[in-house]
Amino acid sequence: MSRFDSRTEAIVGSALWAAAGDAIGWITELGDEDTIRYRTGQNRVRSTVEWRRRIGGRFGPTLQLPSGTYSDDTQLRLAVSRSTRGDGDFDVEAFAKVELPVWASYSLGAGRGTSAAASSLTKGTVSWFSNFFGSRGERGYLDAGGNGAAMRIQPHVWKSNLDVASSFVKDVLRDAITTHGHPKGFCGALFHAFCLAHAIALREMPGPDEWVDFANQLRCIPEAISSDEQLSLFWLGPWEEGYGMPLRTAIQEEIDFVVRVTRLLRAEVHSRERAYSTVLETVGGFDEQTRGAGLNTALAATALAYLTRDRNNEESLLLAANAPGSDTDTIATMAGAILGAARPTPVGWTIQDREYITDEAIRLSEIAQGHATASFRYPDLISWSPPTTQSDAVGLFENQICLAGLGRAEPFGEVFSTSEAKWQWLRLEFGQTVLAKQRPKLRQLTPKDLPNRTREASINYPQGDQVSLFQDDQSLAAARPEQRHSAPERAIRGGEQSFDDLNVLTDSIIERGFRPEDIGRALIELAQGKFAIERSTAFSAIIAKALEARRRRKRR
Repeated sequence: MSRFDSRTEAIVGSALWAAAGDAIGWITELGDEDTIRYRTGQNRVRSTVEWRRRIGGRFGPTLQLPSGTYSDDTQLRLAVSRSTRGDGDFDVEAFAKVELPVWASYSLGAGRGTSAAASSLTKGTVSWFSNFFGSRGERGYLDAGGNGAAMRIQPHVWKSNLDVASSFVKDVLRDAITTHGHPKGFCGALFHAFCLAHAIALREMPGPDEWVDFANQLRCIPEAISSDEQLSLFWLGPWEEGYGMPLRTAIQEEIDFVVRVTRLLRAEVHSRERAYSTVLETVGGFDEQTRGAGLNTALAATALAYLTRDRNNEESLLLAANAPGSDTDTIATMAGAILGAARPTPVGWTIQDREYITDEAIRLSEIAQGHATASFRYPDLISWSPPTTQSDAVGLFENQICLAGLGRAEPFGEVFSTSEAKWQWLRLEFGQTVLAKQRPKLRQLTPKDLPNRTREASINYPQGDQVSLFQDDQSLAAARPEQRHSAPERAIRGGEQSFDDLNVLTDSIIERGFRPEDIGRALIELAQGKFAIERSTAFSAIIAKALEARRRRKRR
């Protein structure tokens, strides 16, 4: 990795070792020795290998997975990375309404909480800040405290200026709260972010003293949420009412948990074989009720990195992978992110999509260093409708197989079929490969289902002659203002053309049937930009007139 500067070396190392931990740990996830022997033919894993697994639930096919195949941990990490625009902004709307619903069609090893959250986000009435699916006690949003958020938030740290302590806090919370409503989930995400930032900045594994410090830093969460307009207006009140206690009290309970567990672990986190088993027992890593909790997993991962600080990265991750009965892939992937940042040695194992993972890590490092980079082109969110089932994301457009929301795809390899669906590997045009579920007969997609290709200044991706789905923000900055974004985006973002574009924005909302979430989202964004009062007033007047006109027509 000597071709990179020190910061980029740490970020690329973090990304690749996180993927390696996922790939090696997924082989043994939640299995005993018999399960591992069935999957691999061996009693323990020593590197990434081909292995077999059932996918798609109990009635899905069993297939041989290629060596280095990663699971939902890395899939969602890449989705978060794509949702990070070239200027560093996290496009939480695109992540919630495009990436998560589409991910359900190609997810591998997905947890119940994240899957339920993604399903809920397909509804037009649900926004990222109001995803209160289910009900308390029924594995609903407020009970979603798993590690599905903590395992994916690394891109927010990789792209941040770590000289500013709070640079990633808001994005980590927005990301985590989209799917996880229990404090274990979003506190675990932010705790892991603090650990990773420490590893990148100081090139060392954080130890027990830092764990306590990071736990105490979780007290910033209520203030960060209060300073976020959407979370403070639409999320905080319903959350406190549903959870049954003030947010500050709930956060303090998680802080006390970390302090208590750290006190127990201080004597254990040194290099001896029994130490890691003790870590897992102490954090509840073998207990079905707590095994996959976000904060528990974050503690286990950072403890693993610290207690194996004198070993190499492969040994550290193999220790995690060969701990039957624990959440091996997520602990290994989060530990890998920390280990790879502090100790960015080359990864010798096979890793799926190594080149694409590396490219995204480099892009995020460039953002951290203040350089303008590429942004992924998503569909126009005003007209986009997420696929309502897992099988509906793959379809045809102009006789070309496409993955809705993400673009064209090239199928390869064997087709695995059941009576109701089939699975096949797809190579997406920007470099990622996915094993996607699809209908036997593919549905027809429309331009609204696909990334917006009307924007200017694409950059070439190393995949041949295909048009890139990334746009160069540096080139866009030099373009005329009216060429930088689609018309609805220009209306929201403001600028000299914004009053004219209000007509386009309101036309889109009218065509979609005055959906409350469209109106609310547009009004909130308009109120934050240039000429906020004037544009918000004009927007409200147009919508009110259109609604009144519709009511009059109905009365006739």
